Amino acid sequence: MECHIRRRKKILKNIRRYIGTLPFFYIPDKTRYLHYDNLGSIDTITDGQGNIVERMAYTAFGERRKGDWRVSDPLPPIIPALTNRGFTGHEHIDEMGLIHMNGRVYDPQIGRFLSADPYIQSPYNTQSYNRYSYTINNPLKYTDPDGNFFLAFLAAAITKTIVTNIAMGLIAQMFVAYAVSYAVTYIAIGSAKVAQGAGLSAALFMGIGGLRGGKIGANGKMQYNQVGNQAL
Repeated sequence: MECHIRRRKKILKNIRRYIGTLPFFYIPDKTRYLHYDNLGSIDTITDGQGNIVERMAYTAFGERRKGDWRVSDPLPPIIPALTNRGFTGHEHIDEMGLIHMNGRVYDPQIGRFLSADPYIQSPYNTQSYNRYSYTINNPLKYTDPDGNFFLAFLAAAITKTIVTNIAMGLIAQMFVAYAVSYAVTYIAIGSAKVAQGAGLSAALFMGIGGLRGGKIGANGKMQYNQVGNQAL
């Protein structure tokens, strides 16, 4: 997305945004590049030659502070000259000391949103029931891109659930394959050693086939139709 801010026929500012963050903006005869920290907060602005034009700093919960770690005085507030974006890339309402996070407005001085979260993201985490809190009170690890979901936590929880279900389903099916192959071989031959080898072999091939052939679904259940198709 590219936006031109004009006054009459003169371009005052040219802002270009890609998916994710704002890489740079252009003022006539001046190009400025934005640099971000690990949370996506703007901490440095440089010119086209790499010289530092402006630095920004924030407290843990996003309140603007001075570079020497002092929080800004209520009057006057610290207001950057070049952009109103700051903490985690969101728009600051500096005159009111607030941050607009799209879905909700956030007050970094108290580390709370001004309206309740419409979603309970992690029912087993008691912090989720404080629906005004910011990223379950862990702002150094998580971010809230839209004011409703702190995606890093949500993505980690979903990934953990899927991997756990797949692993448990695969282990269960390998155990079944071992038990069935052991029993059939022992009945047919009568040798426990041979039956044990057959069981281990069946469990191994079941595990490899389940991972390569996609026979273990995301819910941990065996896809028996695919097993049969591979057998044929």
